[in-house]
This record gives sequence, structure tokens and C-alpha cells, in this order.
Amino acid sequence: MEVSRRDVLKAGATIGLIGGVSGVLLKAVAEQTKAEAASAVTSVPSICGMCMAQCAIYIDVVDGKPVRIRPNTNAPTSAKGICARGVSGTFNAWLNPDAVKKPMARKALVDWAQGKISWEEAKRQLVTNRGRYDDMVEVDWKTAIDIIAKKLKELADNNERHAFTFLFGAWGPVASMRAGVPLMRFADTYGGGMITFDNPYCTYPRYLGHWLTWGHGHQAHVACIDYGEAEAVLVVRRNVIGAGVVTETWRFMEAVKRGARLVVLSPVFDETASYADVWLPVKPGTDLAVLLAFIKYVLDNGYYMAEYLRRFTNAPFLIKPDGLPLLASEVDWGKYGVKEPAFAYVVWDEAAGGPAPDNAAQRAALFGEYEVALKDGSPVRAKTALQILREWVKANLSALAEKHGVKDYMEAAAREADVDVNDLRRAAEIVAKYRAVSPIGWHDPRYSNTPQTWRAVGVLMALLGRIQQPGGLFLLTHLIMPYADVYTKVMKYTKKDIPYKTIRGLTFGEYVPANLRGIYVIPIAPPLPGPSDRGAPPVKSLTEVWGEEAEKKGYLYPYDTVQALYESVVHGKPFKIKVVFITGSNPIPRIGNSRLVEEIFRNLELVIVHDIQFNDTTAFADVILPDLPYLERLDLALPGPFSPFPAISVRFPWYYEEYKKKLAAGGKPGELDKAFRSRNGRTALEVLVMIARRLSELGIKPRDRTEWSQNMPVGMITEEGILPIPNLERFINAQLRRVRIVDEAGNVRAPTVEDIYKMGGYMVLVPTGRVEAVKDELWSNALGRDVVVRVHVYRPVKYSVDLEEWLWRTIYYNSPMARGEVPLPTPSGRVEIYSINLAYDVRRVFGKPATSIDPSDLEGKKSGVDPLFSPVPLYAGMARPDYMWATGPATEDVEINGLVPPEPPKRLLLVYRHGPYTHTHSNTQNNLLLDTLTSSELLSAWIHPDTAAALGVKDGDWIEVKPAAPKVAKQLESVGVKEAPTARFRVRVTPMVRRDIIAIYHYWLVPRGRLRVKAWKLADVRAGYSDDNYLGPMLAGKLGTPGAMGNTVVEVSKVGGL
Repeated sequence: MEVSRRDVLKAGATIGLIGGVSGVLLKAVAEQTKAEAASAVTSVPSICGMCMAQCAIYIDVVDGKPVRIRPNTNAPTSAKGICARGVSGTFNAWLNPDAVKKPMARKALVDWAQGKISWEEAKRQLVTNRGRYDDMVEVDWKTAIDIIAKKLKELADNNERHAFTFLFGAWGPVASMRAGVPLMRFADTYGGGMITFDNPYCTYPRYLGHWLTWGHGHQAHVACIDYGEAEAVLVVRRNVIGAGVVTETWRFMEAVKRGARLVVLSPVFDETASYADVWLPVKPGTDLAVLLAFIKYVLDNGYYMAEYLRRFTNAPFLIKPDGLPLLASEVDWGKYGVKEPAFAYVVWDEAAGGPAPDNAAQRAALFGEYEVALKDGSPVRAKTALQILREWVKANLSALAEKHGVKDYMEAAAREADVDVNDLRRAAEIVAKYRAVSPIGWHDPRYSNTPQTWRAVGVLMALLGRIQQPGGLFLLTHLIMPYADVYTKVMKYTKKDIPYKTIRGLTFGEYVPANLRGIYVIPIAPPLPGPSDRGAPPVKSLTEVWGEEAEKKGYLYPYDTVQALYESVVHGKPFKIKVVFITGSNPIPRIGNSRLVEEIFRNLELVIVHDIQFNDTTAFADVILPDLPYLERLDLALPGPFSPFPAISVRFPWYYEEYKKKLAAGGKPGELDKAFRSRNGRTALEVLVMIARRLSELGIKPRDRTEWSQNMPVGMITEEGILPIPNLERFINAQLRRVRIVDEAGNVRAPTVEDIYKMGGYMVLVPTGRVEAVKDELWSNALGRDVVVRVHVYRPVKYSVDLEEWLWRTIYYNSPMARGEVPLPTPSGRVEIYSINLAYDVRRVFGKPATSIDPSDLEGKKSGVDPLFSPVPLYAGMARPDYMWATGPATEDVEINGLVPPEPPKRLLLVYRHGPYTHTHSNTQNNLLLDTLTSSELLSAWIHPDTAAALGVKDGDWIEVKPAAPKVAKQLESVGVKEAPTARFRVRVTPMVRRDIIAIYHYWLVPRGRLRVKAWKLADVRAGYSDDNYLGPMLAGKLGTPGAMGNTVVEVSKVGGL
């Protein structure tokens, strides 16, 4: 069904724009004529797809046409409204001038599939033509799937299944988090890999800091702050108001309106900074030094919460001279008249005057050094973790004071961050006195010190008693299982024989069932088991193998590292990827040195892109597959991402009610689905099932030699590859079979699609305290053995704002984890002031104890191990901003080198700003409504008046920027690119930015795409490669492999115009 601009207007939609201080309210009003009665409005619940926050919405349908998107106020994500991006979803779906509506392929591929030319000739033509569209031809779905399946067959026949990988993004025009399940299943079944390319360049380094401290920290945790009880908020590297997601922003603003104090660390005076009691315009990347000053201030002035530290953190743990915590199994307990405990760490019990298991001490010492007798007869002198934190932070800041020729640590931190020392003192007092909680961030600007910066945030909150306590941060336990891979593959809580690589002696697989009463798992499970579920050995992906090799070079915790794709495709290390399938976003402009990324795609054998629209990456695709807009999809269930409370959400298509009516009237499934779709598109699940079916026909079996139908729902799609809504409903119900709710009649059963629809597509789940054993009949039959799982019994609740406080109290304040009865998913089971993971892995990887780190070694040249890897956060060595230490000769690999520092006015650090209308990456690049709303002033380059004067530019003038780091040119030269990317911007002169930066909005300008509207919008504002990643190098930091955004230094010059 085609839905055009005329259809929308005919249906009676009038778009009104009402300006206000808080932004723009978008209102769609159904009109009626005098000659006609008012049309009936049908409201269909759904889930927004304009970003990964997945807010609950209603789609209003008038006369069979969708006319308006509005918030579902009975969901915790959207209770106070939705953003302009969410309201504009209809423009992306149906008024998109660059929509992909039919499958396309390069002509050489069609000829190859038909046997007209060899693969070598086809490949030669593909490499030549990538980057443009003139050889693209429209094909039918059968031809497109044949091409893909034929290439995957070739890989399988050559024992190269590992040379296939998905590139998957949770952002983008399809908000594809819900596609992750079928993608992972296909990869497991075929034997390929997955790279979630958002992670290293957006989020993972920040996640790592949280995982090393309190055990989680995924993006979806932005809703985990109890703003309702917060007295002060410390915002670091985040514009919560201007670029936040609604589920966090409205709660944050409630705290601000209630009078909570606000401290903001940001080089740009953004929307959040405008509300701050203290704005600290820190030099980018130096916020770690400021946070350490806050930590010292709290410790020196007695603001720390002693009893909380004893009970909920590893602050009192005794740390041996080798840097590892003392284990109960090492102590000669007989000497102290204490029965040997089960697994425990050791503290010094001030009440007993001796050592004690950490879970049995009456009053654990927080500071001091103590001697403990070991079983081997030797004594060991060990300090408490908090003592080490105090000593090391003091030494670190003292060295910083010496560097700046001052005696006061506050003055030292202020000079390093280039902020007013009196403002810094005021901020420290607010943070300490009011026990500030800190939002956990978004995609941090990616400096090498990002993990340690967020470690410092977590340590500060722990000192103030703001983790797992009212007014603080809570671990959303319903999100633990979706990220099981992090606990097993990164933290590696799988080694029973290594206590430091367990969660208090338990592997991750043991931890969850043993503590299920306090971990609110929502057991959504695929209806069919896959090879891994049947016991097939796991297939190591490119990123895993690259990570193993990287660790030998001194990298810690590399994971999902998209930089590995560059080294694989261009340099063939550790093995060569040949085929990529991209869904969910536009990777080229989202990875450092984007021109280099273009060459990655140019050198692959086959590039498949599944999207709703043309973009940078589709220009390099060989096969382009049209996806369905999110408003037209019934999507798989998810465990409530971005909800502060356990929940299940399902996305319903706008035509769901009408579909049901026509089905009841005798309409045929499949034909109805096809009739309602606005384009000849297929969802990711449909595409993958079509490929699976074709591989089966070609005789290519899954990697464990089963049948494809035993792994994926091959029999549920039509011949044309459509998964009809009745079949998809059965599939989703099967997904929910392990979940248990108490229904209105008091029966305990699995929820259904119908239940969720009646609750507005969003079902909040309140734990009842009951846990039941459920036999999974589907898996039991498939595996030939009983599969029994223990699950929570939940009570569904229809959310309202009035229930917010009750839900926080019921689900979190009195939870077993908040009471300290269930451990956090860290080695100590507590918040880790001293990271046991880092202490152990430093010794394992570098062969030296963590105590060989000298906290006063600012340059990182005297320490046995670089201070970047310190188990307590330090601002030293590679944990300083990248541009301060990476000025050595450039190499073409992803090592951090070949950078240059900013030197105003000619060299400035490029800082990106997030905006309320544009920050959804390629999702908003051609959205008619958002283009209209976005002021051209916001899209200009912001420069400080002093810098502008030195450059000789004023408001409205033009500047050109180009990469300043030799690393960029070196990497481009390695793939034969001689011309460096450049960009031109109109200038906005403003004191709202620092003197050493140039600030731009994230707003994709596609150099070679079919984005006519965007090109028009920016015609008098920007030109060239105008997004940040085109202008910086591709890097991988040594801790958590952060990318390059923090060190994109550009050369700036005045020019006459575009």
C-alpha cells in the first residue's frame, strides 16, 4: 500500500508547530469538513524506531491512513511525551525521497549469477564501480537471494564460512535491536560472525568502565538513575536535555525542577549546561583529573559513607603486595580461632582485632595496613583497597601539582582542565555535600582514558553511597542476560579454578540461577535451539580472534572491535573477511577515518546492505535490500530496553486493526501483508529465512549438519518470502513461552501477543517474589531431553506516572540486591573501588603486578605497567587525553600514534554536539519535518570569539577544515588514497565553546548518496566531508579499544565560501 504526502493530507492531518522554550511541540489534528461527519480514529500501539530507546507510541489511523504519532503515556519510556524525532517518524516512512523500494544489485552480479561471467570478472567490476550507483539494476527478490546464497555456498564449499560477517547497528533507520536475535541465530547456524559496529566507536569503552566497577552499564541503563530522590546530579560527557532520550530526560528534568543541584562538565555550553549550578568547560579528555579531585575532596573531608562502603563495596578488602586481593583460602584461620569459611575475600575486623571473611566481619577497617598469617606459614602485609585509592589519588594529583608548579591539588586539577579553580571548588562541594548521582553517559567522545573516566564516576558514586540505593543508580537486572556475552567473553567469568575470574566463586552460568530471586530475568527465548544450544563448539568471530592477538600486544578487553575489519580486509590479519551483510545503520561515516572505511568496503568480495534508504554505505553495496519502515512491522519481543522497570514490548504495524478485520473477513495471510506494505521490502528476519531456505535448496547445511528448518522458521514464510502476521504472532508467542505472569483471573501462564497489545504494546512486569520451574516443551522435543528452567512469576502493571515512586520502591529499594543479599556481577560481588579484574589481568597479560604502577608517573615511563591499566583510576600515562602523548611517528595500523595537539587558532579539536532534531545518525538525514525544524545556526561551526579573531573570521564567514594528524594521511596512503578529506562550514562565533575547539552538530551530509533534501538543506551551511569521523584517524586504545573521536584535531583556515 503506497502512502504518499497526498494521502496524509487527504486523511486530514494538519501539522502545527508551536515554538517554546523547551523546544517545538508537534501537533497533528484531524480536521473535518462541514459536509462530512468526523472520521473515526483508530489508535494502534507500537514502538518508535527513530532511535534505540524504543519509546512506546500510538499511531493514529484515520480512514485507513496513518496520520499521527503520539506518545503512549502508559509506558515508562514515554510517559511525559516523545521527542520531535519520534513524532517525525511518518516522514521517514512515507515521505522519504530517498527510500529504497525494490531490491537492487550491480549488473556484474546478475551476470555472474546467470553464469554469463566468471566470479573474477564480476569482482573486478564490483571493485571498480563501488562508490556510485550507475551500474545498479533493479532485481526481484529471488535474484537477490540467489546471489547472496550462491556466494555463501562458495564460502561453505571452500571451508571459509568464517569469512562472512554481519555488521549490525542498534541505531539507524530501522532501530534494529529487534533484528539482533535472528542475526545471531543465522550467524551461529551458518558459522559466520557478528560485529556490532556501534560499540567501539560509540559505547563499549564506557560500558567497560561500568562493567569493571558495578557490573553493567549498557546504553539501555540510562534509565537506571533514581532521579526522584536525587539531591544533586553530576553530568559528565553528556547533554541529557538537548540530546538525551525521553525516558531519561523527563526524569532528569523533574529532578532539576524539584531543585536538585547540577554540575556539568562539558567543553560546550549546551542545553544541560544552561541549567547548571556550576558549568566546568573542561579541556576535552581532562575530566578524569577533575573527577579524581572530587574523589580526594570526598575522602579528605569525610563525605564518604563509611557503612555503605563496608557493606556494598570492596573498599575494606585487603590487597596484597602483588596487587591481588587476599582470599580466605590463603589465610591460616586456625591461628585466629576462626573456622575456615567458604569462598570469601579478607578484611580486617576492627572489632575482633584480626582478619575476617568479608561477609562475616563486625566492623571492617576502611583504611590501614595489616599483617595476616598465611597457610604457608609466612606473613603478608596488606592494605585496604580504600587506603590504596587514597594514597594513589593523592600521589597522582601531587604529581599534577608539581607539573603545574602549584601546591594545591584543586589548583592543579583546575589548571590541567583549564577551568576556574573557584568554580571547581564550588562543584566539589556540591557533589560531596549533596551526594551527587551521575548519569552513566551515552556514546562518550572516545578518548583512551574513557574506561578509567567512567571507573572514576562509579568510584565517586560509591564513596557517596549512590549505587543500589535510593537517589542513586540501580542495576537493571532484567538487562543482565541480554549481555551475557560480556560476562563470559570479556570479563570471562567462566574460570572456576581462577577465583578472580568468577563472581564470588561462581561462573556466570552458575551466578544467575543461584541468585535468581534478585535477578529479574525475562526469559524470552528463540522457539528453536541453534547449534550452540545443541552443544556445537562456538565459532570464533573475527573480533574475538583479533582480540586474542591484540591482547598479546598489550590490549586489555578488546571486544566487538570494528577496527579488526580494517586489519582483516586491508591487511588480511588475523584472517580475511570476504562478505559482509549490513543491517541497522550506516557504518561508513560512523567509524574513524571514514575515507579509509570506504576502502574497506571497496576491497570486500560482496557487500550486502539492508536498509530503508540510500546513504553513504549503500553507495558501496553490491546488493541493496529494502527493509520495511518500522511503522509497518510486527517485530519480535524485547525485554523492555530503556525502561527503568522490567517490561516486555512488541512493535505493532499501523494497519494491525485493519489487517485483523480483513483476515476475519476471509483475507489470505501473505497477500494481506503484501497489500499493506508501502514498498517491496522484507524485514531482517524474512531476509535471513529466505537465505536459509535457499541454502537448504543448494545443499548447504548448518555447521552442525542439522537442517535449516531445525534452526530457523523456514516453513513459516510464503514463497515470496513474507512472514504473515498470523505466523509471526505464533512465533512471538513461542518466544514468550518461558515467561510467567499472573493474569487478571489469578492464573499463572505465559503472556501472549494479544495481552501485550491490550496493554498498549508495553507490559511492565512487577516481581511477585515467586519463582517456578517451567518445562520448555519446544526445546525438550527438539533436543530429546527435558529442558527445565526456573523463572520469575510477574504481575503485569499498566504504567502511569502516578506509579513511578511505587515501582521504584517495590522493585528496587527493597530488592535482594539493594539489601546486599544478592551479589553484583563483579568478582567481589560488590561495587569495586579497586578493580579485581584489572589487578588480575594486568598480572596475566603483562607479567607484572598492578602495584608496579607508580601513580605519580604522569608520563607513564617509570611504571612497570602503564597507569592506564591501574585498578584504581589515575590520570597518568595513556590515561591522559590521547593528543597529549601520541605525537610519535604515524603508522598505518590502529595503534594510537601520529597525532598532534590542538594549537589555537590554526589547529583546533573538533568536538561534536548532539541536537534534539538531528542526533539519530542517518535516520534523520532526509527527514522533511526535522530539516524544517533545524535552524541553520545549529548546523554551523561554533568557534570562540578569541579564536575567531585570531583566524580573522566573523559570524557568517566560511572556514575550511582538514585533518591535522599525520596518522590520517598515513592510513589513507596505505590504501592508495592521496587526497585528504576536507569540509567547509559557515561560522557561528560564540563564547559558548572553549578557545581550543570547534564544535559541530552531528548531521550527516552524504557525499555520494541520493539525499536530495539533505543536500538542499545544507547548501548554504556545509560542504564536503562534513562529519567528524571523516577527519580523524582510525585508532584502537589499549584499554577497551576506544576509537578516535577524542583526538580529531583539524587545521582551520578562512575561505571565501563553499
